[in-house]
Amino acid sequence: VFESTEEENKISTTNIRDFIEKLKVDAVHEGKEYIILRASEIHKMMKLKSRYPMVCNAMRQSMKDSDEIIHETASGYSSSLEIKYYFFDLVEIFFRPKNHNFNKIKIASKTLTIFTSENSIKNLGKSPKKSH
Repeated sequence: VFESTEEENKISTTNIRDFIEKLKVDAVHEGKEYIILRASEIHKMMKLKSRYPMVCNAMRQSMKDSDEIIHETASGYSSSLEIKYYFFDLVEIFFRPKNHNFNKIKIASKTLTIFTSENSIKNLGKSPKKSH
């Protein structure tokens, strides 16, 4: 991805986060429910040198509440840092129906997405009509 030393020196944590997000999106398109990323793999794929603290920071910043650290050393900045990223949020982005409104509701730190049509939003809170 980054060929020259000059480009490598300009790398930022944001660039690494963007790379991680691309890996996650690619995995969603492949139908995966999660991906496990290791700092050493990201470092190698991006052709970085001595940038493990930045990679580890980007990996942690890319985590959602549902993601989990699988392996971590005492320093927290090791090439062996491994994080399992789940795709609950990304699946919602890619597979929600087009032209539908949706609301997110936080329930016990989980996000529930409710898909609604225009009519159901207009009728929200109204009593259903009784049929005789």
